[in-house]
Amino acid sequence: MKPIVSNKNTKCQIIGILEDGLQSLSQQAIDYLKNADLLIGSQRFMDAIQGLLKDEVKKQEFSGKIMQVPNWVQTALEQNKQVVVLATGDPLCHGIGSFLVKKLGIENCHLLPNLTMFQVAFSRLGQAWQGVKISSIHGKDTGEWSINAPFEHGVRLVLA
Repeated sequence: MKPIVSNKNTKCQIIGILEDGLQSLSQQAIDYLKNADLLIGSQRFMDAIQGLLKDEVKKQEFSGKIMQVPNWVQTALEQNKQVVVLATGDPLCHGIGSFLVKKLGIENCHLLPNLTMFQVAFSRLGQAWQGVKISSIHGKDTGEWSINAPFEHGVRLVLA
């Protein structure tokens, strides 16, 4: 899908945010949010940063609509709109970041990662995690789990 962006300085800003909302964001991320024309993310994160946004910002909640996100971004970029996508933690660690980079091209994306949820969890436990093998079912839409689910199902990896 790699769009042709009419203004080469306009990129999709993919920003990692944590559960503590604004407190987890850098000043650079806050500045991007203040200038956003289109904000894409989960409702809980959009609610968490509501006070930063321009009144006229368009908000798109993406639950159940992930496959539409690249089209929303492409359309807005072609109109020279400032686009921000909010992602949980590090957008490239089992998040929407790698999906958007693959669809839009890295030349049309700028990533501002935050801590991964793995980093947060292990720090709260006080445990080192460099030897941990990670897997996620967060980004996999393979349907409900059952004992006969295919090997590719995300829960099977966790159970293994």
